[in-house]
Amino acid sequence: MNLVLRGMLSFAILLGAMQFAVAAEAAAAANDASLAQPSTEAAPINWDDNSGPQWIVKAGAIFLDRSRNNSGPIVTDLGGTTQISGGGDFNFKWGAGPEITLSHQCESGNTWEVRYFSIENRVSTLDYGPQAQFNIAGFFNFGVDDLRADAQTDLFNLEFNWLHPLSDQLTFLAGFRTIELHDQLSYLAEFFPGVDATYSWDDMNHLYGGQLGAIWALCCPCNPLQVNCTAKAGVYGNSASSTFTGNTGPITDPQGTMTAFVGELDFTFSYQFNEHLAAYGGYDLLWIDGLALAAHDAALATANSNPGASINTDQGLFYHGATCGLIVSW
Repeated sequence: MNLVLRGMLSFAILLGAMQFAVAAEAAAAANDASLAQPSTEAAPINWDDNSGPQWIVKAGAIFLDRSRNNSGPIVTDLGGTTQISGGGDFNFKWGAGPEITLSHQCESGNTWEVRYFSIENRVSTLDYGPQAQFNIAGFFNFGVDDLRADAQTDLFNLEFNWLHPLSDQLTFLAGFRTIELHDQLSYLAEFFPGVDATYSWDDMNHLYGGQLGAIWALCCPCNPLQVNCTAKAGVYGNSASSTFTGNTGPITDPQGTMTAFVGELDFTFSYQFNEHLAAYGGYDLLWIDGLALAAHDAALATANSNPGASINTDQGLFYHGATCGLIVSW
């Protein structure tokens, strides 16, 4: 099942959970209403002067740039003194993907939210040309006509959040988040036409954990122009694994569950055209620490001359980029 299908399935599951939570909170609010007057506290997401429960769908695109690796030499000469290829060679392209958020604001003023986005960052094929004797992951080659490399990173994010208003312009956030990061690196050594060898690393990271955060609205909720700053931070368990594939076949090294950290800072500008439609644009910064990355594992394999014992989850990535889309509420 590919990344998009997994995202759609997970989104549907959390949507069902969100509907259940909304129904439970609505029942609790109805019960409280029989005992006390309803609250007049302003809602945390109030794009216009409307009050009461409402659904909000935020749909658009996200464009993120992935930071470079700093892994050290991956391909060297036989003596290990001259670097032919390293993690810093790979300048990942900007990636684009969907971003969808579904929110329901309850009568109590609390909001339940499901957010999904995915991104794919690729590197154009790097061609190192003909090479003399070299070492890659402990495999020594005595010259090739051509050496090429490809890299790709897929990022999948799904989160389920509860928002509680502390004031008209400050909202507390708590939720569950899962991130899947798939990092791949492959080298193709062509000795002569029709005879080649492939050396590839395939790292999977599955992060599950909780997050806390806050949303600060810089403008009055009644203003059609909104400027929001959202900050989130969480601690996660990362179930990671790395698979090396060479001429000897695949070698998988499961790491088990390690601790990871995720932080995100988002700035969003939106303008309300009418009661039901708004447009938004913004800038997002995302830090992920405690990852297994293919380039780092490849560098360790070359340094240790052992491709089967090279996984390490002490690496981090930084993403940054723009978001834009439409907001529909009713």
